[in-house]
Parts: sequence; C-alpha cells; structure tokens
Amino acid sequence: MTWDGSPAPVRPVNQHLWKKFVHIAQPYFSPLVRGGGWITVLLMGLLLVWVFVLLFLCVAAVTLAGHHLNPTLTDTIAPGLSDLLHSFWDSSGVLLVIAGLVLPIGGFLAFGRQVRSRWQPWALLALVLFLSIAVTGINVGFSYIGNFFTNALVHKDQAQAYLFVGVYFAGFLLGIPIVALYGYMQSSLGLRWREWLTDNFLGAYFQGRTYYDIEITAKIDNPDQRISEDIRTFTRVTLSFLLILLASFMDVVSFAGILWAKSHLLVGVVLAYSLIGTLLTVLMGRRLVRLNYDQLRYEADFRYALVHVRDNAESIAFYRGEAQEVQRISSRFLRVLRNYNLLIGWQRNLSFLTTAYRYLPVVLPYLVLFPQYFSGKIEFGDMTQANFAFAQVYGALSLVVSQIQDITSFAAGVDRLAAFTDTMIPETAPPERIQSEEAPQLALENVTLLTPNAQRTLVEHLSVHLPPKACLIIVGPSGVGKSSLLRAIAGLWQQGTGLIRRPALDTMLFLPQRPYMILGVTARAIAVPRDAPGRQ
Repeated sequence: MTWDGSPAPVRPVNQHLWKKFVHIAQPYFSPLVRGGGWITVLLMGLLLVWVFVLLFLCVAAVTLAGHHLNPTLTDTIAPGLSDLLHSFWDSSGVLLVIAGLVLPIGGFLAFGRQVRSRWQPWALLALVLFLSIAVTGINVGFSYIGNFFTNALVHKDQAQAYLFVGVYFAGFLLGIPIVALYGYMQSSLGLRWREWLTDNFLGAYFQGRTYYDIEITAKIDNPDQRISEDIRTFTRVTLSFLLILLASFMDVVSFAGILWAKSHLLVGVVLAYSLIGTLLTVLMGRRLVRLNYDQLRYEADFRYALVHVRDNAESIAFYRGEAQEVQRISSRFLRVLRNYNLLIGWQRNLSFLTTAYRYLPVVLPYLVLFPQYFSGKIEFGDMTQANFAFAQVYGALSLVVSQIQDITSFAAGVDRLAAFTDTMIPETAPPERIQSEEAPQLALENVTLLTPNAQRTLVEHLSVHLPPKACLIIVGPSGVGKSSLLRAIAGLWQQGTGLIRRPALDTMLFLPQRPYMILGVTARAIAVPRDAPGRQ
C-alpha cells in the first residue's frame, strides 16, 4: 500500500525468475562475484559426488564385514552383493572411488577463499545430502526385501518369509533415526539460512533510511510481509525443492536399472507418461503463478489494515472513524476473496488432470508385465518390485505435476523478494538530489524541492540563512510544502536541487506529525523514581 492508502503498483512475474532466485539464494553459500553462480553449482555437484562415494564406502564396509562374520546369512539377504563388491575392488572402479573422494576436496580447496567463511552452511548441506541419499538407499533395500518376501510367500517358504520379516524390521529400526535426523537437519539448515537472509534484508532495509523511501514512494507493497513470511517460505521451500530434486534424481538412477532389468518397454512407458503429464501440467499451471502473486499481496494488504486499527485505536475512537475503517478493511477483504475464488477455480481445473494422472500408474506397470508373468519369464515378486520401482521413477519424473501448486506459490514469493531487493539496491544511478553539509547555522541555498515521486514541485529556488539563536515560523496555505521543507532539512526528502547547511542531525530534534516513541522505552522514558523531589 502507498502512503495515502491507494494500492501499490504490481510488478508482474517475468521470465527471469531463475536469475532472481540465484541472486537471493547464492550469497548464503558463495559471494555474488563474477562467475560465482557457476562456482556454487560446481561445488554443490562435487559435494554431492563426495557424499555419494562416502555413503557407498559405508555400505560396502558393512556388507563385507557381514560377509566375513556370517557369509551364509549375508548371501541370503543380499545374494551376489559381496561378490560384486570384491570384483569391484579388484577392477579399475576403485580409481573412480578415489577420484570421487579427492577431486571434491581439491575443488573446495581451490575456491577456499570464497567459501571459507561459509563452512557451516556447507557442512550442514553435506550432512543433509548424506542423509537424503541414505533414505533413497533404504528405499532401494526395501524394494529387494519386498521382492524376496513376496517370492517366499508364493513358494510357501516359511523360513525365508520369517527371515525377511526380521530383515524388514532391522531395516525399519535403522531407517527411523536416519529419517528423523534427516528432517531435523533440513529444518535446522533452513532456520540458519532464514536467520542469515533476514539479517541481510534488515540491514539493507534500514540502511540510508531505505524503509522511509519505500514507504513514501510505494515502489513495492508490504515490505513487512516480504521480510517475515516470504523469506521464511523461500528458505524452507528452496531446501525442500533441492532435496526433492536430489531424491528424484537418485530414485531415477537407482530404480531405472531395476525397471530396465525387468522390462525395457516399462522404462519407455514411464518416460513417455511422465513427459506428457508434465507438459500438460505446466501449460495449465502458468496462470497459478500470477494468482498466487496477487493472493500474497491482497492477504498482506488486508492484514496491514487490521494492524493499522490496532496501532491507531485511540485516534479512531476519538474521531469516530469506525465506519471508514470497516469500509476499508471490507474492501481489502473483498479483493482477497475474489482473487482466492479465481485461484481455487484454476486449482480445481488442474486437479482434474493431476488426479487422473496419479491414479493410472497403479495398474499400468502390471498391464505391461502381464505377458512376461503369465509366460513364466518373471516371478510375482519381480512384478511387485517392478511396480514399486515404477512408482519411484514415475514420482521422480512427475515432480512438476505433484508439486505444481507449491511451485507456483514459491515462484510468486521469489519474485516478491527479488522486487524487494531491487528496490533496496537499485541498479540504476540515483536521480539528482539536494546536497547537505554540516554547518553551525541553518542555511538553504537555491533549494528546489520535489515530491518523492518527482511529479510535483513543492518549493522552488528558496534561499534562507538563519542567524544564531534566531527563530523562524514557516506559514502558508495548505499544500505549499511547509512540513515537506522540514523533511528536506532532516534529510528525508531529497528529490530536487540546491544545498542545505545544518548542524549535525544528532544535535537537532524534529517532531513528526504523528507521535512516535521506540517500542519498549515508553515506560522507562516517563517513569519517575518514587523518592524523586517534587513527586506528589
């Protein structure tokens, strides 16, 4: 909202959303320097490789240790895995493992100056990635457990069935702390990121009285919401999407091989099905970005009107302005309802597509595998494992379809934060401003003062020199810029030309038209000790 209560101009969501996202997200991990974005992406890729190799070594060590202690049990639970690992260590594959450990460390050492002061975010990110890949590995293990358990039931092999029930519970006990710690570390990283990003935005918001310029020029609406809610959503959803993308990539890599081993046709079906669904969802979901952007703005306008009543309760009661306040609040709430009605309408239309898209894969892999199963080429456990793998790959490739509503809301939030950043740190050179100098007495030399939006001239070619201990009363009709001249002397309004000489602002006192005192100091400022002289 603008200073006079009119709606602020809306910045439409444009096509440079990715650049805006990088400009906001990158500084937490790497400085905004030339080529810094590519360096950050490279380091994240190297970190992912290093974490993956580290987890591979952990799994290999556990498997080989189990085979050494009880080879029969290990070969029953994971048939052929120990032999595969032994052959891997005897091949040139060990060089890939060594490279996967050494190259990422070398990359971080090479760019150490840029990330040395940000080692905590990188360490937390490494731990979160490690736990994310571990969760994917647990899902792969459960797919094989389900395969062997189902085959044991079909063959009525009681010993095997009980064995894999025990293996399932062992994996369940292992997975509980990993999944719980994974969620906690993700939230912890998001919390620290939010703290850092909020401090940066607050620093820029208060630097050079930017908060005042934003309020009087109305370049953006509701900066309070952008700092409190949009930053919180940005950090939380960015991490969530990053880990969802990682999990989706790992699911495709891990389960596509299982699908390929069961049926080549099934791989082609899941790829084509996911691609078609994604394209249709993107076409239908584009409108949601605009509607989510407007919804964030209208909700913030409505909340601001309610806060305005709380901050001015006494004045409203004195002047009996209840009717006007109710009318303003109701009009803003009406905009909330109208836009939300459009939003849920488009979500309904999109739901027709996503619901049908989500239900068909329940039977689709069975239809593809029926010929092989009934001909005896695969067992029932293979078909259930293929169905599980199909669901994982389908879910990974259908990320846009499943997350389209969150993506559109997130895109609107990114654009709002980017607009806030652009407003606080403009890329264009500032227009000509009134110059200020410190001097013992107040003097104005050829000052021409404009409104903050430079659309109206308030004072033109004014020159005044105030002698020491002199008094000056500024009079004139309403709207000629009397209080605006004081704002210019205080350095609040600077649009115009000329020179103002004045004592240091710390030695001057300006009384605003609206009473103000810093929150929390009122009682201390007016409290009088009980034994003070003259206290009645």
